[in-house]
Amino acid sequence: MIRSGELPSGTVVTELELVERLGVSRTPIREALSRLMQYGVVSRRPGSSVVVQAMDLSRYVQLAEVRGVLESYAARLFVRNATEADMAVLEQLARAVDEAAAENARAERVVANETEFHGFLVKRSGNTELASILEQTSLLTTFMGLPAIPLSESPTAGSATLHQDLVAVFRRRDPDEAERAMRTHTGAYSLPGPER
Repeated sequence: MIRSGELPSGTVVTELELVERLGVSRTPIREALSRLMQYGVVSRRPGSSVVVQAMDLSRYVQLAEVRGVLESYAARLFVRNATEADMAVLEQLARAVDEAAAENARAERVVANETEFHGFLVKRSGNTELASILEQTSLLTTFMGLPAIPLSESPTAGSATLHQDLVAVFRRRDPDEAERAMRTHTGAYSLPGPER
């Protein structure tokens, strides 16, 4: 509801309102709100209400940069640890992302496919702590970035084999090359930050 714009920044909503709107009990609502508070997406107000926070572009850029560094390291680990079956699955996922982008599919579909692609790579890197950190960072950057980046302006638009090309690099099993390729790939998804 927040990501879709149904609850824009500044909206104050109570747990009870969410229970009634979503038709679920208070427990999952409380758990979801608690997680969103940890991410800084909502903040607690007196009583049982929360206010939706404005999405901070500079925070998005910082998170995207961190995600890029961590995913680059995950790519290094992936090419060391991945089985041939893992490579085949990653190729299928890459094809799905590239085809969705080439078809100019809805942004949500492209993001969902990309999330699956990157999530699988990270999971099969063999480092569970890295996977846990990246899952949280990825959820938040996806959450923050989706409404701000129309598909026509997304890095996958007009690039027919972006993810498949990345997997081709991974197939060479060179950790340095894989890390560099992923750094370039994830850098394309960062919005430009302030000059350093």
